[in-house]
Amino acid sequence: MQLKQLTLVGKTTLTTAMMTIVWSLISEMGGDIVSKINHHSENWSVISCELLLEGIAIFLMWLTYYRHPKIWAFADQQWQKRYLLGFLFGTIWFALSWSICVILGGFKVQFIGKFSNSGWFIVFLVGFAVQSMFEELICRGYIMGKFLELNLPKTAIIVNSLLFMLLHTGNDGFSLLAALDLLFFAFAMSLLRLQTHSLWFVGAFHAAWNFAEGVLFGTAVSGTTKQAIIFNSIRMPHKSLVNGGIFGVENSLVSVILDGILLLIIVGYVYRHHNYQQIDS
Repeated sequence: MQLKQLTLVGKTTLTTAMMTIVWSLISEMGGDIVSKINHHSENWSVISCELLLEGIAIFLMWLTYYRHPKIWAFADQQWQKRYLLGFLFGTIWFALSWSICVILGGFKVQFIGKFSNSGWFIVFLVGFAVQSMFEELICRGYIMGKFLELNLPKTAIIVNSLLFMLLHTGNDGFSLLAALDLLFFAFAMSLLRLQTHSLWFVGAFHAAWNFAEGVLFGTAVSGTTKQAIIFNSIRMPHKSLVNGGIFGVENSLVSVILDGILLLIIVGYVYRHHNYQQIDS
């Protein structure tokens, strides 16, 4: 990489990192305000405020970047199909990870499903769809898109994946194992975003993973509080390598291995179908 190009990459990385912090602060300040005003506020109040602010942030990003198709990558005639497939595969992939964790003794599982919670089920389904798409829009949309506009797809993959991982460093229970898993996940989603030229599939995959993790199967979601509605997964002591501890399944050796396999599968698919030119260019 030439010095001029290296300088451009450095400036773009710094700019996107700063803007990522800005967008993240906009999305989270609602929950922080509620917590400071009322220290005894219910967790759902904080979550509701954060989701509202994330929705507003998405709208503001649309106003800012809708003329940048590599950033606002939603112009997809097959968006319904991609979203449904992404949600299906995301749910299956987490269910596989969770099932292995349970088989290995990482969780004791309780069924807590009640029809009276069906309203909350829908609320959290919509909420995780918004929250996960916001994260994808920041990382695989804004950050990645900025480097794609410079025709630097490799750099786009690396930088957005690193920043995606760094966004989670402040969450409870974060460790090197979680960092590795988040990097595998981010690299995989980045390749899929390049492959589909769209954020619909990766946004749905991400949403399904988080929704299944917190709501369906009742585990911590990347170091944040779970919102168990169907199953409640109780962590078994001294099994943190299996269940991921307080961070959640992403901090488990099971998830690291499976997401590593997922990344290899996607890399193999991209190269087998001769689509590596768009990555190596």
